[in-house]
Amino acid sequence: MKILYLSFDGILDPLGQSQILPYLKGLAKAGYEIHLITLEKKEVGRKEKEKIESSGIKYSSDRYAKNPKGLSFLKNKSRMRRIYKRLAVKVSFDLIHTRSLVPYEAIKSLLPSDSRVLFDMRGFWPDERVDGKIWNIKNPLFFTAYRSFKNKEQYLISHADSIISLTENARNEIGTWFETGLQRGSLQSFKIKTSNRAEGIKEKIHVIPTCVDTDHFNPEKYPAAIKSKKRQEFDLPNDHLVFCYQGSFGTWYLFEEMFDFFMQYNAQDPNSSWLILTKEPKGNIRKRVEFILERNPEPGSIDSVMDKIRIRSSSYDRMPQDLLAADVGLFFISGKFSKKASSATKTGEFISMGLPVISNPGWGDMEHYHSKYPWAFRLEKNGDTKGQNQLRSWIESASGERIRDLAIREFSLQMGIESYSRVYKSIKD
Repeated sequence: MKILYLSFDGILDPLGQSQILPYLKGLAKAGYEIHLITLEKKEVGRKEKEKIESSGIKYSSDRYAKNPKGLSFLKNKSRMRRIYKRLAVKVSFDLIHTRSLVPYEAIKSLLPSDSRVLFDMRGFWPDERVDGKIWNIKNPLFFTAYRSFKNKEQYLISHADSIISLTENARNEIGTWFETGLQRGSLQSFKIKTSNRAEGIKEKIHVIPTCVDTDHFNPEKYPAAIKSKKRQEFDLPNDHLVFCYQGSFGTWYLFEEMFDFFMQYNAQDPNSSWLILTKEPKGNIRKRVEFILERNPEPGSIDSVMDKIRIRSSSYDRMPQDLLAADVGLFFISGKFSKKASSATKTGEFISMGLPVISNPGWGDMEHYHSKYPWAFRLEKNGDTKGQNQLRSWIESASGERIRDLAIREFSLQMGIESYSRVYKSIKD
């Protein structure tokens, strides 16, 4: 089966390395002929191309255009179309697998009318641009773009042969659109066009959350003494309860709410610390804390507060052993409309290391996970101190083995590869 995989995200980006390449390697190994087109933010060297193609992936790319803002899509569209035209002369593809709405729009008019399409949504893309304030909808150009891409989203959901959603929440949301005839969005709702009305939309949506390499994130690879050594390295007392955030803070993560939550807990249990594993400069995080304390000095002086927080640089390769210093993962995410469709990479990474997770309701499938696996997931409302006196016992009673088994069963890379393979086969059949 010949698969054309389209992505505006570069395979050389960290996201491409962790969330595209591993899946495609597994699918190529399973016997699929994978052709990959990406747009890269940097030049692809000969050795990098050879390394990718040594996995059985046939790889083509061009440079990703960032500027001029607002018109870069047209430049990227032209570049992707040029690559597709060159490949389509040589190969008749059995399936177009588009990662997100945008690359499909780039080549849509070039595809044969009988093309089979798998829409790998990744999220509500137009709404993410608005919710993340990437598009200023006061600008008529961006407002028009939002309306246009919501219509394109509606069309592709209706006409794709199958759809991948990261969450059940998004799957249910889309189902209601076609039941009620109204497509919701961050800004406004749109009527489902008569030409887009279709039965069985929800049935063709398959949920595959953001997966994790459970072989890489595997606590069993490290001797028990490593936890104590890591605590010593990070200046964390062995008797402290260690909350951990890992990764950059970016657009969606709620730093202030996480800070408030930890400080409220710490006020009740001083034998606790917050470990932040990130590549962000310490000075940037200190400035965030200073900004909070300027409005609410109750937690104490900046130096006394920062003494409760450990900020350490980490990397994908070092992250598993750095996480051994933690007792629980902590992250809060914006509850805006577009986040219904989000699945955080760090969810799988934490639980693959046997760590329970504390997060907030209102995004992705977190409420579903909490309801189904209350021993692995705990929901806390921002600033809510209720039940924190039982929090330490919940964390300390969590079974690392049981939590890791959950990760292997529902979030592992191998599970994701097998799920994609089943979808491919269902489309072919």
